[in-house]
This record gives sequence, structure tokens and C-alpha cells, in this order.
Amino acid sequence: MNRFGFLFVLLFVAASIGVALAYHRWQGSLAGQANFSSELPAFERAQPADFEFEKTEECGAERTYLEAEIEKFPPVFRDVRARAAADFPRACLTYMMKRQSLTKEGASFARCPASEGAAGGGSPKPCVSENYVNVVYNLFGDVTSCFEIPQKEFLPKLFAESGFHLNAMSAGFDAGIGHLSPVEIQHANASFESFKTRIASSDLDACKRLKPYLSKVQAFPAGENSCGLMMPPQNPLRNLVYLAIKYDQHARAVQKALARYDVVESLRQAGFRGFEPEQLQQVLITLGFDTGPIAAVLYMKNFAQARAHAIQKGEAGPLQDSDFDFNDPSAGRGLASPEAGSMTFPQYLAMFQVSGTPHFLTRVKAHAKVLNTTFKEGTCVSDSYLSLSSSL
Repeated sequence: MNRFGFLFVLLFVAASIGVALAYHRWQGSLAGQANFSSELPAFERAQPADFEFEKTEECGAERTYLEAEIEKFPPVFRDVRARAAADFPRACLTYMMKRQSLTKEGASFARCPASEGAAGGGSPKPCVSENYVNVVYNLFGDVTSCFEIPQKEFLPKLFAESGFHLNAMSAGFDAGIGHLSPVEIQHANASFESFKTRIASSDLDACKRLKPYLSKVQAFPAGENSCGLMMPPQNPLRNLVYLAIKYDQHARAVQKALARYDVVESLRQAGFRGFEPEQLQQVLITLGFDTGPIAAVLYMKNFAQARAHAIQKGEAGPLQDSDFDFNDPSAGRGLASPEAGSMTFPQYLAMFQVSGTPHFLTRVKAHAKVLNTTFKEGTCVSDSYLSLSSSL
């Protein structure tokens, strides 16, 4: 390991210990527990209106501020297609757009006086009209199909963050449908032109539909205001292309890091064998959107090593499927012991994660569960989403 790598690991471990001590003090706090609970979806039973488009005349002028630009999109994106590019029904998207109200503290629907200007908060949720849903649905389907990216894997994450709204903005100014941060944009800019070239040279129908319009979309300059990542006419296409670039970068980084740090062997040493590598990659790519892909892999590596060490000392049993269950909203709270070797992976992240949001995967999984209980299981998201299953 070179000097930089050694220093990184050393700092990573030191920071983890510091956060663990702070968290051990926090986890007994009722206020802290209440704060985490408030981040999980608390949706009421779905009503017929949740799957219906809103009429612009009923939304009123205060909520139709996107409609004029939406209506300018060409029919290939604005109209219903005989054959959709998405592998999930449009109703999934309508439901998510209707139900997401950005209730998490600091989140808002941005107010943009100009398409490339500075964003302010305080706008009401845009009118979920049929044109609006169609534009987002068709462009999301085309971009993900063009780059051959798994579509359903995005839905719970985007449901939890932006609800697929163009002008969704987090407290940290992550912007648009993809909830992209300035750092992510900067990293993606290096690949923006090569992705455009990839579209131009592709024979896929989805790429052919995008080609005439993407040629007019420019890379987002570093330091520019966030409205340029949210507002039409360049968005949602620009935002979705950046999201595709980030997925591609994360997937490659996760695959390389898994091999470099031999995570599969670490899991085997902890008694966990026979799982599908794609399942592991899905968990880590999703986590990587919150922590960064390399950190996500290191969390899994360190978790597995802690369990293997505990097994050797006779303090814990081998890893089981239940150790990767993100369905439990209480994971990481009320721990009797801070010993890493006895924790589940959700508990380990709650204790040791120093970047992003410690309960990110649990929150995303909760939104996947909402989709799978609202629709027939597997309609909007796979029933095995964010799960690791050992065959032994």
C-alpha cells in the first residue's frame, strides 16, 4: 500500500472511532431516535387519486410554473408512447411524484427566476400533470435504456430524495431529479462529452431519440447556480445524463474496489457464502451515492472483518441473511454494546458511517417497501432490492 493509501485508511479508522463514541452517546437519546424515525416514510394507505394526473386548471397559477416549458417538449417525449422505454409502468412514477412532498428538514421545491440562475426555496410542489409525468417518464426511460442502466434500482432512491421532480432541492443544495451535488457534477464533467459521443454512435432506439436533443445540452460549468440542473429546457435531460454518468462511475469504482480489497473473501471468512455478486454490487452502488463508492466498499470490508474476528474469539456467529436486513427501522438504535463484531450491517453503518447519512440505506429500503406494498411486488422495484442472500 502506498503512503497515500495508508494515510487514508488510518484517517478512515480514526474518524470511525470518533463517530462511534459520539454515536454511542447519541443512540440513547429519545430526541435522536425521534429524528431518525421522522426521516422514514409515513405514507397513508394509497388512494385512487394518488395514481391520477392533476388538471392544470385545478392546480392554479401558483403550481403550474413548469407547464409552459413542459409543453414545449417535442411529442416524442411529451406524449404517451405505444411502447415505453421504461421497464416499469408509468403509474409508479405518477404515484411517486404525487406522494413526495419533500418533508425532510431543509428540503424544498426550488424557485428559479431564470433557467440558469440562483435557486431559492419556497415554491409549492409542481402540478403533476400528464405532460409533466410523460416528459419525466419518457426521458428517464430513454436515458437509462440508452446507457443500459438498471432502471428499477433507481426508483426507491429517487423516490426518497426528489420524488422525480425537476426542481427538488435538498438542504445541502443537491439539485434536481438525481439530487446531484456540486462535487458529483465536477467528477461527472470529465465524462460528459464522451457520454454524448456514446449516444451519437449508438444504434439503440433510445439513443437515437435522444441524439438530436442532447447535442444542444451543454455540460454544467463548475460553480454555476443550481437552477441549471433543474429547470427546462435543458432539464430533465441534462440532470438525467449526469445521473447516468454517476451510476456508471460508481459501478466501475465499486467493481474495482471489491477486487482490490477482496471483500468477497472477507465475507467468506465471516461465514457468508453463496450470494449473488450482483446483489452485493447493488447494495454498495446504492450506498455509494451517499458515502462515495470506495467508502461504501470499505464499510462492507471492515464490517466483515469485524465479524470474522468476533467469530474467532467465540463472541459471535457467522453472518446470516438477517444481518443485511434493511427493513428494520430500529437498526442502530438502543444497542447494548458498541462491539462491531456483534452488529448487523445496518447497525454497523449507524455506528461507524462518517460520510453521508448513517440511515441512508434503511430509508431507501423503506421507500422500496412502500412501492412493493402499494403495487404488486416487483412492479416498480424488485422484491430482492437491497438484500443479500446466502445459499448456504
